[in-house]
Amino acid sequence: MAATLLNKYECVYVVTLPTHDLPGELLDFDFGKELLNDPRLKLVEVSPILAGYGYVKETNLFHRLIGSLLTRLLCGPGVDWIPSLKKALLNIVKQNDVKLIVSTGEPFVTFYTVTVLASKFCIPCIIDYRDL
Repeated sequence: MAATLLNKYECVYVVTLPTHDLPGELLDFDFGKELLNDPRLKLVEVSPILAGYGYVKETNLFHRLIGSLLTRLLCGPGVDWIPSLKKALLNIVKQNDVKLIVSTGEPFVTFYTVTVLASKFCIPCIIDYRDL
């Protein structure tokens, strides 16, 4: 998706979870290497509040308990990512002339943050929901 967007736009920001806390067997550092080296692609790593929940090297029992509860209540992970996501998106929008926002993933609760921000700044927005 980023490669396609780079064909149309001069710069693409990808807001993502940090990879340094992921187990090594989940990562393929050769996949997309040339794309990741493109200076027009800007990766913005944004940490969730519950850093010890999900696919992480070191889990935290309290984070797992709260994260599991929130996932079951809201039918998807991601609610603990919203404050950090909002801050990162606001920084990007205030510092750049953003033409389009594309949000993809399964934590649909984060889509609300994206759509509200897009609406507030009159930026077209595409939501790509990935079913759990």
